[in-house]
Amino acid sequence: MTATKAGPMANHLADNKRQTLATSLQLTGVGALAAGWLLLIYWPGLGGPFLFDDAWNLEGLAASGSGIEHVRDWLTFVLNGTAGPLGRPISLASFTLNSLEWPADPWPFKLTNLLIHLATSVLIYALCAKMVAISGLSRPRILAFACALLWATHPQNVSTVLYVVQRMTQLGALFTLAGLLCFVHGRQIAARDPRSGYAWICGGILGFGTLAALSKENGALLPLFALVLDTTVLKAGGLPTPRWWRHGSLLLLRLPLYLLVGYLAFTSSSWLEGYLARDFSLSERLASQGPVLFEYVKQTYLPSLTSAGIFTEVQPQQYPVWRVFWSWLAVALLIIAALRVRRRAPLLACGVLWFVAGHALESSVLPLELYFDHRNYLPSVGLIWIVPVTLAAALSWKPLLSVLAAIALLLSGLTAAQSRVWGDETVAATVWPMEKPDSLRALQFAIGVWQGQGQFMQSKAITGRYLEAHPNDPTALLHLLELQCQLDQPTGDTTQRLRRQLASGPFRNGMQASLRTVVVLRRAGRCTDLGWSTVRTLVDALGRNPKLRARPVAAAELAMVTAEISLAENNVAGAIQAAETAQTLSPRINGAYWQALWSLDAGDLAAAKRYASDAKLRAYGRFSLINNPPEAYLDALDIAIADATKWRPEQEAEH
Repeated sequence: MTATKAGPMANHLADNKRQTLATSLQLTGVGALAAGWLLLIYWPGLGGPFLFDDAWNLEGLAASGSGIEHVRDWLTFVLNGTAGPLGRPISLASFTLNSLEWPADPWPFKLTNLLIHLATSVLIYALCAKMVAISGLSRPRILAFACALLWATHPQNVSTVLYVVQRMTQLGALFTLAGLLCFVHGRQIAARDPRSGYAWICGGILGFGTLAALSKENGALLPLFALVLDTTVLKAGGLPTPRWWRHGSLLLLRLPLYLLVGYLAFTSSSWLEGYLARDFSLSERLASQGPVLFEYVKQTYLPSLTSAGIFTEVQPQQYPVWRVFWSWLAVALLIIAALRVRRRAPLLACGVLWFVAGHALESSVLPLELYFDHRNYLPSVGLIWIVPVTLAAALSWKPLLSVLAAIALLLSGLTAAQSRVWGDETVAATVWPMEKPDSLRALQFAIGVWQGQGQFMQSKAITGRYLEAHPNDPTALLHLLELQCQLDQPTGDTTQRLRRQLASGPFRNGMQASLRTVVVLRRAGRCTDLGWSTVRTLVDALGRNPKLRARPVAAAELAMVTAEISLAENNVAGAIQAAETAQTLSPRINGAYWQALWSLDAGDLAAAKRYASDAKLRAYGRFSLINNPPEAYLDALDIAIADATKWRPEQEAEH
């Protein structure tokens, strides 16, 4: 009798195994097709240029003049990042994989970003599959696959994937998701195997949390994401509570968040100074973030047809008081509603709370710019997984799959269209200023492209159109001055307007670079109506701008512009003093190198030797903050000084 019953049971188990294997093979095949589809729609965008912050963050890749060649160069680049308080060494280390292609070829950098995006999509699938299975819904892998596919093909992520330096955002998300997978797995097994369970939990929260934070600082929010999962899906799904979890949750999830809040409070005097460089106050920033959060929601559910999301510039003044009030009230009500329904509708509650948690740092008190698409990269996962879960509750499987496929195709089409624009800088320089006519960044990008192609009249035309709407924008006026110098056109009216605006107007990174370009052009014989006294007046006016005090690197670069003016006036002593000021303001400027070079040109060998020794000390000695200039330049300087020292006694003997 027992044997008779065992036969059908064994056959049933074998059938289940075969069915599971078949489903797995089908999902693997579909996953491979989806990966190929993702590569296909993004492929045209890989040929686009480097942008804005790429140069600022990656310039150290050329430290030796030909990529990262020595361990010292690698350590100098990786351990001296300035993008955030932790330096983001994990992200910087990933950029060294492509160091030989910097700055000539962005294609390998963007391909790496795309592969990271693909890997992140796989982790989203794995995490969503666990969440849906724990919540008790049928076919969890299909719903999870739909969530991952919708997220992977979403056009809002284009500016994160194809903007090289946003690999920092990508890696932060990748390690956060890996940590959450370990956390959930640990919670699943901790009740029956506490040692292994807590090992997985600690590895996820502490191990991957550290990697996430060292990729980008908002990786420190991993415990908050874990807390969201723990209080919604894991609790409502009836997951057994492991022994000592009350204390474990306090130590591993809540304590890191308390420490983060404490750190922000302790360092408040430092980050509050950052508002000196902004055009908005702390209260204005906090007020704007309510409407901004709903802008992220809108872009997730109703993505824009434009490809210039990277140039979305938000000003606090554009949000009336009533909109600020209702936005923040709606955010509060959504959080309260999610907390109240977290047991009856855990996946929906989790999606809402996940989104809010993902913006908890970058939409807080920190003096960051008000809006960027890439900030919604990981938070949007919560909003997106609401879509298949909600549709699954309302539709049968065939209509559900049809609707999800239609949404994925629509998103893919938008992403493919944007990718084509991102992949052709000439098309982008034409399209982006049209899509974002009030964006200064879009103007600067287009000017850079047209100038690089020698089309200065085209650059002047789009600058003129921008100035018609923003006649007192000092950055645009500086670009106009550059173009007038390039074209040998009169500059008097522009310099008069700049005198009024540089000292008190808004400061933008790049203004000091524009003034340096004007100096270089003037020394090359262009814009002859522009006297050196006028150029110095403009530099001094920008130096008086109060917002420059919160930007020491920009102030140091401006001091180096003053040094170049002094050289043009044959005032070597003034140039040397300006370089001293520059390296005092910021160690990123190795002023001693230039002091040595100028002293050598002036024939002061003793000073040249002294400055050269200091330059080497700053480049790779105890002041090793950035290998600036390349080591080859320092070696060439030593050779030049040695040759001059040898040549001088011979010349004196002849006399």
